[in-house]
Amino acid sequence: MSREAKLNLFLFTMLLFLSLIAWYQPGLQKTIVHYLSNIKTDDIHSIVIERRDLGRLKLTKKNNIWFIEQPYQLPANNLRVDTITALAEKRSYSQFQVKKSELGRYQLDKPPLVVTLNEQKFALGTTDPVKKQRYAINIDNSSSDTTIHLINGVI
Repeated sequence: MSREAKLNLFLFTMLLFLSLIAWYQPGLQKTIVHYLSNIKTDDIHSIVIERRDLGRLKLTKKNNIWFIEQPYQLPANNLRVDTITALAEKRSYSQFQVKKSELGRYQLDKPPLVVTLNEQKFALGTTDPVKKQRYAINIDNSSSDTTIHLINGVI
């Protein structure tokens, strides 16, 4: 075998080796995406919105049409209801554990907004000053530690 053929074989082998490294990407971690809850938006049939100073609003779904039941009985705006139900599938960009006594720092001890989707409650607190993401938690009274999620600030 000539010198040029050996060089071409070597270069082809290196090309194949580097292509395999680029394809399999060893050492890169898979990105794990976390969500605020495991509820699907299609499974939601009731919504209760409790605002600290504005009272309570209850919505129910009947035959795939949303209706306001409290404080008035009216048909609901489906586009606005869709933005509320999207809360269930909001991506959690960051999560961290805090004790219940530290929730005041994020305005989650007395949250300005509590949304109940079916039977699962979510408290929405203040926004992160740097990333402009909103602090949110799944309300669960059984644990002394609470996981705070950072979700998209637009609700």
